[in-house]
Amino acid sequence: MRVTLNSAVRDAQAQLQRVEAQIAQRTRELSSGRRLNTLSDDPSSSVGAVINRAEIGQTDSYIRATDSVGARLSVVDSLLNDVIVQITGGLTAAFGARGSSVQQSQRDAYAIELEGIRDTILADVNTQFNGAYLFSGAASTTEPYTKTAGVVSPYQGTTTAVSVDIGEGTSVQVSRSGDVLLRGSDVDDLFVELDRLIAGVRAGNAADIDAGISALNRAFDRATAVQSQVGIDLRTASDQRLQLGVQKVQQRAEVSRHEDANLAEAITDLQMAEVRYQAAIRAIGSRLSLSLMDFVR
Repeated sequence: MRVTLNSAVRDAQAQLQRVEAQIAQRTRELSSGRRLNTLSDDPSSSVGAVINRAEIGQTDSYIRATDSVGARLSVVDSLLNDVIVQITGGLTAAFGARGSSVQQSQRDAYAIELEGIRDTILADVNTQFNGAYLFSGAASTTEPYTKTAGVVSPYQGTTTAVSVDIGEGTSVQVSRSGDVLLRGSDVDDLFVELDRLIAGVRAGNAADIDAGISALNRAFDRATAVQSQVGIDLRTASDQRLQLGVQKVQQRAEVSRHEDANLAEAITDLQMAEVRYQAAIRAIGSRLSLSLMDFVR
């Protein structure tokens, strides 16, 4: 009889310990809001949560890259827009300087205007963003053009484009070549052409003015083509940023599914565990009471 009683009491105590563990687990979930507080709580879900958090880290990296790319491309787009405006102004001045009826004072004024246009374009293509030159290709620390004694140097950057990954299999170009923009397939770059045009305007040389107008038209076409590509990259970055935001929400939901407690379920389980706990205590008390009666008999 004693062996049977001891066995029953041990079973009841084991049941009591299991219920106590459930109560402790559910209490931790309710106080912390988390289902996983240690790896041992649910090894399978813990592995899933670790994987999801790694994915969120990757997504955050792409989001930062996309935000930086968007800001950088916006600056490039603005600069290209100004280059196009300056080229258009150069064409207006060159056309105004044509013809035998134009006075020397007018030609001098147009020449000074063209010099200002040349210097503005130079400032545009020499612009930096976060310490990197935007129109030096891969040579981001090298100034694309320098000006010495009124003469602009040849291009000093590279023609290699630099791209940044903003998602799995998605990248955009973040640096441009000033040479592609201002020379293209021409023999000389736009600064050389502008200097010839300025000299031709001052001298009233129709052939040089016409050659300068042609060079400006080609530069206009190149600038608008580059700006069009920048616009495409900007849209790509914007669309990708939206997709990454949605992706991060989904990844967070997966982490929550693995880690966070279902509060309604935890409350219900806690209540049920407390009922089982009281039942286990009563069972032990009942068995001990029966044992005492057997002893008295």
